[in-house]
Amino acid sequence: MAASVSISMKSLVALSNNGGAEPFSSCGEARLLLGSCPAGNDNTESLAMMKVFLRNRETGQFYTGPNRWNGNSSVAHDFDAVEIAATFARTERLAGLDVVVRDNSGLDLILPLREHA
Repeated sequence: MAASVSISMKSLVALSNNGGAEPFSSCGEARLLLGSCPAGNDNTESLAMMKVFLRNRETGQFYTGPNRWNGNSSVAHDFDAVEIAATFARTERLAGLDVVVRDNSGLDLILPLREHA
């Protein structure tokens, strides 16, 4: 998706839930994708209220801490930013993950992390 295309968060969620989400390989790609989502009156303020989780693509469990995973997102570690979650996953060499961005209304945007060799 091009960053210049303005798409609502609901449209992005629909794409991701129908298998249309493309993995991103850099923090810059994720930032551009999220920056293209209008989120009310103040995009920056709305982005700050979002929660960012890592989710195992196979099991559906959320990262909760060192070597800990849980199926309940309410106990998941909130990374505060997509960049932080993506960098953490790569540094820890965690594979098969999605970054889940939950907005303040409870809608999830799922961003598959691209695997690196």
